[in-house]
This record gives sequence, structure tokens and C-alpha cells, in this order.
Amino acid sequence: MANIDYAGLFTGGGEKVNQPSPFTSSSREQQLLGFAAKQNEALTGRLGGMFGLQQQDPVELAKTKLVGLDPTNPADQPQFIQLLNIVDPGKAAQFKQQLEAKKVTDAEKAASKKLEQERFDITRSDKTREQELAERKVAATEADLKARNIETTKVEIYDQDLKQNVTQWVLKSDPNVVVRTEKSPVDAVKEYASIQKIVDQSSNLSIAASNKERSAIQTATLLETKLPTAGFVGTLEEAIKAAGGTQDDASMARTRAEELVQSEAIASLPQGPATDKDIELARRGQPPANADAKYLASYARGIAKLARKEAQYYRDKSAWYSLHNTPKGFLASQTIKRSEETLEGLTTPTAREMMQKVRDSYGQPNEQDNRIVFEELFGFDLKNLDQDYALAKQVVEKVTGGN
Repeated sequence: MANIDYAGLFTGGGEKVNQPSPFTSSSREQQLLGFAAKQNEALTGRLGGMFGLQQQDPVELAKTKLVGLDPTNPADQPQFIQLLNIVDPGKAAQFKQQLEAKKVTDAEKAASKKLEQERFDITRSDKTREQELAERKVAATEADLKARNIETTKVEIYDQDLKQNVTQWVLKSDPNVVVRTEKSPVDAVKEYASIQKIVDQSSNLSIAASNKERSAIQTATLLETKLPTAGFVGTLEEAIKAAGGTQDDASMARTRAEELVQSEAIASLPQGPATDKDIELARRGQPPANADAKYLASYARGIAKLARKEAQYYRDKSAWYSLHNTPKGFLASQTIKRSEETLEGLTTPTAREMMQKVRDSYGQPNEQDNRIVFEELFGFDLKNLDQDYALAKQVVEKVTGGN
């Protein structure tokens, strides 16, 4: 809310406010103005009797009293409004409205500040638990080594593989022998804060993708129901306009498509027969200038499906980071999901038989020929998929402990 122009209340400066005319206002406004005038007369009489200044102009008398009041002081504001109502009823009404609006704004700010403080307290509490856990691990390690009479020296180093500081215990007799390694307590807190940030970002990106999906579905429905199917050829923008959409609708559709085909979620889409035909059409880029109605409707459906896939990808990411508190293994989990969806697309007996034939030939002289034929038929290299899947399973099992 803008600051209240206190100076303008006295000088007549500040922003000009159009006041309602008693001759043009509605009957409700006329009643309010009449009521204000009666209040002025009553207050004028009280002021005159109070100060013994019946002969003084009531407006000048009110101005004299206003000078001694502080409009920023809540204790003075009721009397300030009464006196200002004598001098200028319009400004009195404006000032009262501004005070009411300020109360609402202050209340909203207070509520927002309280919510931020609560979130901060929760985050600080979670960070404290993370640090306590890391410190307990360090203490437990030291106690264990001492109980086993293993003489060690504790050192802090930066681990290039983990990209963070770690605490190591090395043998006193041979510093090259590392007995135990744990995350440093401070880095455990930093990692937690980083994970929480990624979780929040992923949640927001998932919501944004869902909004894109709804909008794209509306575009597809518009093209399927309103666009003349016979004889129409043109660009996506022309089709949307012809179907009754606006220039903004057309621009947004193009922007959504460009964003989605470059999304990191694209890498998690299945291959081969499991590939959605509408999505494949959308991934080719903008439709040609002479696309027909059927092509454009399919393209719009593809954009909606891409948005749905992107929303699911970010939901998966948020869930993984929240559950495992680490980015390790997430991409591997997506590889597993992609591989399984790809294989689920091989639904016919012939495809299943061909897949088994290729796998049986691994390590045999005819392996390469079988793999080439399979890829030509189904659009992906089966052995590469099997190897990626097996490696991803190992990574995920290492992160999750097999759970």
C-alpha cells in the first residue's frame, strides 16, 4: 500500500481524489454526505461551547486543533478524523479509508512474518538434528576405535568424489591407511539446506508443468472442436486464431512447446514402441507452415503429454530428495523407470521372442547382427538398455540399501 499523504491532508496537495457530487452521486452516497454534514454541525457546536469561541469560524477552529494532533499516532486519529471532516469531508473519508487499508496490510505483513519465522524455526530445528546426527556418528566412530585399541589420528579433508568435507581416521603408525570416513558435521548441515532448496524448486516446477498441461489440453480441445477439419492448412498460430483463439493463446502455445522439448525430463521418456506418437510429433519442433488440422491437433496433444511427463518427473525428483536426502541415485532411478516402460512397450509375442533371441546371443558371433536387426525393428539397442538398467539398479540399491 502507498504511504498516507499526511501533508496533503493539510495543504490540499498530494494526489487529487475525485469526490462524489451530491447532485450526481447515487442515493446511498447522498445519504452518507448528508449524514456527514449533520455530524459537522453537531461537532461545530460542541467545539464552540468547549472553547468559548462561538464567534470563530468552525473551519478555522478545526484547523487550529488539527495542527496540534499527530495523524500518525493511533490515539490522535479518531479526533483527527472528526476535525478533518469539518475542514474537508472528502479528505476525511479518504484518510479513514487509507487507515483501514493500512490495518489490513499491516495484518497481512504480520501474518507473513509469522509464517516465515515458523518456517525458519522448523528448518533450523531440522538442521540442528542433521548436525547432531553427524556429530554422533563422529563420536561413535571415535569410541569404537578406542574400544578396539586402534590408535588413529583424526583429519579433515575435502573429498573430490563426494564434493564435500569429510572427517577421516588414519592409523598413527601408517597415515596412508584410512580406518573410517564420515561426513563433516558442518557439511551435513549445508547438504541438508541444499537438498531442501531442490525439493522446493522441484515442487514449484511440477506445479508449473501441470499448469502448462492444462493450458495445452485447452489448446488441443480448441483445435479438435472448433477448427474446420476440411481444407485447412497453416501454422499453429493461424490454426489457433482460426479456431477462435487469440494471439496470446498462439504465442503461449509456441513458448510452451519450446520450453518442454528442452526440458531435462525429456531424457526420462521411454523408447521404441512405448514412445507416444503425439509426443514424438511435438518433439520434432514447430509444425510445418502447411500442416493440416489433424497434424496440429496431434501436436497440441503431444505438448500436453510432454507437460504431464515433466510434472511427474519433478514430482519424482522432489520425492526422491525428500526420502533419501541426497541427489545420488535419482537419475539412476529415472533410468530404471525409463527402461521398464520401454520394455513394457514390447507387447506382442513376436517382439518378446525377438528380445529373448537377442539376449541369448550376447557374447556369441551373431550378437551384433541380432542387435542391429532388433534396433531397426523396435528403435533402440537392447543390450545398451540392459546394461544401463543393471548399472542403475546397482546405484539405486547402494543409495537405498535395497529398500
